[in-house]
Amino acid sequence: MDRSPFAPLSLSIAVSLLFTLFSHSNVMAAEIVDYKPNCITQTIRPVSLSITSSKYQAPQKPEQSQAFKDALERLRQIADERGADTILLIDVRNSVINSSKTSPLSAHSDRKEIKISQLRTHLQAQLFTQCADDKTFSAEAAPFSHDGYKLQRIEFEYTFEVPEIKSAANLAASIDLPPAAVSLETGVYGAQLGMSKAQVLALLGPASIEIPAQNHHTIWGYGRHIWLVFQSSTLINISSESDLLTAYGRNLIEFRDGFDDTLWSVQNLLPQKASRLDADKQLDRWITRRTDDTLTLTGKGNQLTLTFETFHPDSASDPQSLLTGFTLSEAQSHSVKQPQTDRLNPAQKDWLMTHLAPQYQGKRPLLTQFQQQFPHMTKLAISGSGEWWIIGNLLQLQFDDEQLRKTKLSQGVFQAISDKQFREEVNALAIPTIKQGLLAQYTDATDNFDAVDIYRDKFAIFAKYDSYDDDALLYEVEIDYF
Repeated sequence: MDRSPFAPLSLSIAVSLLFTLFSHSNVMAAEIVDYKPNCITQTIRPVSLSITSSKYQAPQKPEQSQAFKDALERLRQIADERGADTILLIDVRNSVINSSKTSPLSAHSDRKEIKISQLRTHLQAQLFTQCADDKTFSAEAAPFSHDGYKLQRIEFEYTFEVPEIKSAANLAASIDLPPAAVSLETGVYGAQLGMSKAQVLALLGPASIEIPAQNHHTIWGYGRHIWLVFQSSTLINISSESDLLTAYGRNLIEFRDGFDDTLWSVQNLLPQKASRLDADKQLDRWITRRTDDTLTLTGKGNQLTLTFETFHPDSASDPQSLLTGFTLSEAQSHSVKQPQTDRLNPAQKDWLMTHLAPQYQGKRPLLTQFQQQFPHMTKLAISGSGEWWIIGNLLQLQFDDEQLRKTKLSQGVFQAISDKQFREEVNALAIPTIKQGLLAQYTDATDNFDAVDIYRDKFAIFAKYDSYDDDALLYEVEIDYF
């Protein structure tokens, strides 16, 4: 019987395919494990990996997203390339970025806003090669599990409840606030002049912001509209308004339930936004002084000044004067002091900028060291992005267990700044203020139209610009430290 001339070739291809499949089936990809191996033949230098992915779909948990799984897979590939078969995750950081940008105008389409969700993942891992005859694992757990979750181990002899460490925001949310009453007798929200800081803290919870001021004064802000002034540790003044912060600084404070969403009342008679006419009638027995836009009430050794603003809700010819603010003080009124934002001397500024610069190679200072160097730091305890510390007027620092994690340089918190002042501060961090200069210094940077992202093993820079142009000027920069 005749044999096909193609039979040997077909057989060769089949054998080759089987050999390839057999070979791949015996290649063991590096595995991310939860415990350190018992037997190690080689410890390979650690891997540091930073990836930004646009595959993230909000509001999915980062560790459950495909973007994070892709980052873990890339880590395995690197481990394979280095000859490792075992991976321990040392550090995992996920940051979700929600932003939008406007597409450029073209002849074929109008400008439109494009919403973008990205996941920034930073991984650090230790690589090992296990012994061929011992693939067991020890009881020494990795800092993070194979799927990216932080592992915590608690050893104890007796059963007990581990106390939950709460942030200032969580503590504030757990407080049952007194009624939003303003009174000569009972104070504001029950906080009376003469109380100590400890008493106010127990009554109202942690302040949203704590501002050191001149002459041993401290100012606590609750939300954006209630301000308490302490002299040493004694409460001497409460007001609904403050000119300490710029609009940018005020907006750094997170909206606070019970304060920013609640209307207060005066002497349990007059609600906020009541008319001047009603105020004159309802509060007549306490009024000791009248001006066009204020009423002064006196009683119990205290002075309560009410402020009114003129509005035109119906027409320009029909103005209405409505109650919008108050200040409660002792009969001898204390004015709200200015924040303690002393200018840094050259030695302080040099120390600060040296340790904050992204390229700094040494160990960065702890929070306690910053507090020793700059005793008048403002504490922004409750904001939309956690707790921050403010040095001077421009620098915002964020810490995690005393470790410096972020630096932000933006608009003035207490005073408006000039473009020149901002450029001087940024230049001190060795960061170019013009977009094309930053792109030239970091050739692998990601250009996102009016923003530039830069990733390194030990830091990341996120810079925002006032336009899409190459000569656009920087107006905000954030440095993340790994």
